[in-house]
Formats: sequence, C-alpha cells, structure tokens
Amino acid sequence: MEDIQEKTLATDAQGEQLVSGRELHEFLEVGTAYKDWFPRMVAYGFDEGKDFSSFLSRSTGGRPSVDHAMKLDMAKEISMIQRTAKGKQARH
Repeated sequence: MEDIQEKTLATDAQGEQLVSGRELHEFLEVGTAYKDWFPRMVAYGFDEGKDFSSFLSRSTGGRPSVDHAMKLDMAKEISMIQRTAKGKQARH
C-alpha cells in the first residue's frame, strides 16, 4: 500500500516534510481539476505561508503550472476528508 509520506518532495528550513499538491491530488485520484480542487481544500482553514507555499512547476512543454508545497500535516488532513478510495485508505 502506498503511503502519503512516500509523496514527500522536500524538507523546509525547519525540517518539516513537504508534499506536492499536484502529486497528492493525483495520489488521491480526485476527479476534479487541480486548479479547482486546491482552493476548496485551502478553504478548510489552511493558510499560505504557514501550511503551504505556491511555486511554478517545471513544464514538459507549454507553460509552467502552479503547484503547492504543503506541510505533511496539511496533506494528511486533506487525505482524510477526501471521498475517494485512497482518501478512505488514509483514514484507516
């Protein structure tokens, strides 16, 4: 079984693990587009600069897309509220 901690992308200056918002979105198999889904997740009370930061991801062609580096705690909370099989897996 894949674990959310396996999606860790980096560690911040305080040593906290960070997870890519786009990778989490893909992992959770969310049916909604990332650009629509992420703002809804932020509305659960997360703050930019505290819980996540935005950055441009590298593009394989075309223009770069916005991604978000979120703290592992935020990624776990988001995983637990998703109504997908992977979200359910995160709750158990």
